[in-house]
Amino acid sequence: MQDVAAALGFGQPLYMVLYGVLIIFFCFFYTALVFNSRET
Repeated sequence: MQDVAAALGFGQPLYMVLYGVLIIFFCFFYTALVFNSRET
């Protein structure tokens, strides 16, 4: 568990990659919720 915490520490490469992936995922998720394709 400490290894995972160390790998996900602020400024670590894995932390930055995961942070970027989550931002992109939630952007797509939010867009899918807000812009309903059935309404257009």
